[in-house]
Amino acid sequence: MMEKLTLRFPQASDHTEPPDKIVLMTPRLRHLKLEGYGMSWSSERMDFRNLRSLEMSLTEKMRPSMPQLLAILRQTSRLENLKVIYLSQKTGQHGLESLPLSRDVDSINLGHLQQIDLSDDLAKCALLLSHIIFSKNAHTITLCIQDHQSPPILPAQTLATKIDDGIMGSIVKLQLGSEIRCWKSTDTRQMPSHDAPFTIEISTFLTSVSMVGARNSFCRSLRLHHLLSLVVMGTTLELDTWLMFGDLPCLEDVRVHSNYTNDISLLKVFHRGLANTPGVLPLRPAFAALRRLTIAEWYLDEIETDSELGTGSAMRLLISCLELRKSNQLPLDSLRLEDCGVNGNDVDRLREIIKDVYWDGSGYIDNDEDEGTDCGSYETDEDMWSLHYRGN
Repeated sequence: MMEKLTLRFPQASDHTEPPDKIVLMTPRLRHLKLEGYGMSWSSERMDFRNLRSLEMSLTEKMRPSMPQLLAILRQTSRLENLKVIYLSQKTGQHGLESLPLSRDVDSINLGHLQQIDLSDDLAKCALLLSHIIFSKNAHTITLCIQDHQSPPILPAQTLATKIDDGIMGSIVKLQLGSEIRCWKSTDTRQMPSHDAPFTIEISTFLTSVSMVGARNSFCRSLRLHHLLSLVVMGTTLELDTWLMFGDLPCLEDVRVHSNYTNDISLLKVFHRGLANTPGVLPLRPAFAALRRLTIAEWYLDEIETDSELGTGSAMRLLISCLELRKSNQLPLDSLRLEDCGVNGNDVDRLREIIKDVYWDGSGYIDNDEDEGTDCGSYETDEDMWSLHYRGN
């Protein structure tokens, strides 16, 4: 008996006959893939009880309604992999009002589901996930958000709640960039590996300007009190968001990559609570648990600041913050500088503050004995590392 079936209808029209008969002839079907055209989703004769994987890439008119999709999933108790790409039109509605689904629909227990891949607008993705009960076998959720206008805030909060409550463990690592990635683990004392027990990937959530409100709502709705590591790549976070991260009690590792803007919100938060102002109640220091900081492709030496923290380059501000952290008994264990264009004098000052400073040698060495010599002039890499790469 056939167990795997792929049906492609790239030129299907409204008059194309649904492939219901083909599916009905394969009752032991385990793997079903539909592209371009759907089925008579309301048919009660459809039997999906044996499905292990279901993949649908359908146009707007051919896809099942949300109640119909949930009815299908209610049959697939053995489903291991689900992929739904809806190809939503730009003019489509994002709101829950377009989904005639009552709140009293029973949740769906997919005890074997390991991976789910959804591509649709935020509201529909959040609604579908809110009805699925995941088991300990689940390891990956991948979402491609296709909103083209500012989406409502509620779905972002719903999605965050599902990640918190519907999946075992705590969020121990969070990456914000062209996609959002969350690593969850029941071990909140150890930094997760790349293949952590559970990961959630949400693409296009940060790159679209229209998604800023939803993204902020999502981040602030997550329970991050066990977060150990934060990675920010190629995106700028608002001051309020950095303040939220600065208040987390366990955050010990922060990495900032490819910050091509002049925004220094992170440095402002770093400075909070380190210097008391006469007549003003002292603030609790931010990032109190921080031990490791990585800065990559963020040219602090080229950013001039003129704020309440003083004037000068952002690199001077960072050095000042690190000196204050050390004097307030909040020293860093390590600092990594990668492709930041810093100079040798700044690195020397940093090594007086932090024992372990990792520097890739980018920029010019302008201390007295090496004036005018760049990193490329060393005969071997080992010569460069011995002078400028190792900490004290």
